[in-house]
Amino acid sequence: MGACSAAARTFLCSELTCARCHVIDKSTGRTVLAVWSTETIRERFPCEKIVEPYSPDRIENCAYALAMGDEAFITSTTTKTKVRLEDNGSITIPPGQFALFITAERVTVPATALGLISMKYSFKSRGLINVSGFHVDPGFSSALKFSVYNAGSKDITVSRDEPVFLLWLHDLDRETKDTYRAAGRASRGLSSEDQNKMQGEIASPAELKRRIDHLDHFFANNAWILKIGVGLLLAILIRIVFLPWSLPTSSARELMEAQIEDRVRRDLLGSAPVRIQSAARGPCAEATLQHSSTSSVGRADTGIAPRR
Repeated sequence: MGACSAAARTFLCSELTCARCHVIDKSTGRTVLAVWSTETIRERFPCEKIVEPYSPDRIENCAYALAMGDEAFITSTTTKTKVRLEDNGSITIPPGQFALFITAERVTVPATALGLISMKYSFKSRGLINVSGFHVDPGFSSALKFSVYNAGSKDITVSRDEPVFLLWLHDLDRETKDTYRAAGRASRGLSSEDQNKMQGEIASPAELKRRIDHLDHFFANNAWILKIGVGLLLAILIRIVFLPWSLPTSSARELMEAQIEDRVRRDLLGSAPVRIQSAARGPCAEATLQHSSTSSVGRADTGIAPRR
């Protein structure tokens, strides 16, 4: 731990005293756990290099504002890869989509403190929610990664180097050896593993609403197709229900017409059977007509005279 000034180690109270930058209650002998004040942040952040790069202008109401870094990943991108932001660049998070951010600063939490993180109200009021956790382990030293979700109804745009996150530091009762186990191995940027965790289709309420609106738009613009389809379906049902299941073929119809024609001529004219010559009527049709003629002669032998 770097050397701190006397102002950072002194707590002016008759009942409280400071030991190694911790506030001790004389009556109980216990450490008073406290969130770092603005004055403590101003004293300890630069000398202990808790935030790099550090700017005193980023201190807000006992918290330090961390800025948006140069990398981001959004689940709505078609390429499904991270986006690198140039100077003055920005990204837009559609409603119902997740994003992965990284801070522009490197944060180093001492073994005597615990970091608490959140988002600025200006972003939360628009529906941007932090879903990646709310603390930083003692001993952590790297850029912070935030997983956020747009629960609002409009796009949210975030620019590079824009203050988005807030960091508070809270004292532990003593220095701990149980520090961040991946210290020294934390990735500076967004790794492929980070991106793989964010892959997949997002079935959010906003996405479902977008799909429903798309269907409504499709049906509204293509109603005539539905009407034609319903009409064809009704015609097919009527054909199946009210017409015979099978109709005679063309050759069978010609044979039936020939038989009817021959019967009518015999009944009206009393003449010999007429042999119909047609290319469409083959030997089967002629054989049937001959059979019909023979049957008619048989009826004449029985005494039934033809009509005149």
